[in-house]
Amino acid sequence: MQFTGEQALAVAGGLAQASIERGYTVHAPAILPDHAHLVMRYCSRHIDEIAAHLEAKATANLTRENLHPMERFASSNGRKPPPWARNYWCPFIRSRRQMEAAIDYVRRNPARAGLPPQRWRCVARYEG
Repeated sequence: MQFTGEQALAVAGGLAQASIERGYTVHAPAILPDHAHLVMRYCSRHIDEIAAHLEAKATANLTRENLHPMERFASSNGRKPPPWARNYWCPFIRSRRQMEAAIDYVRRNPARAGLPPQRWRCVARYEG
């Protein structure tokens, strides 16, 4: 599955909404055509809950804007398959150096994919 530019903006809006609702501190997001990266500060919620919340808000935003990429696969009751992989990768960062490297990697990811730089409102500067 590939996100279009409009869909990526809808996903970003959902991620921003989730961040505001739960107070997540996001240091570096990147929404790419076939995956997303998010570097965020540790919080007390379990990672499964955070991932489910982020996915739910992004999916709701896609649906609200009529941009859900799985629309054509909706069941007879209108339910659409999720556009997300079943699993996610969640490494824990244990040092300032690792955090700065992760932020730099995510910030550079759109350019590596041939996309323009991304600037999102939900980003908090990493202070160490």
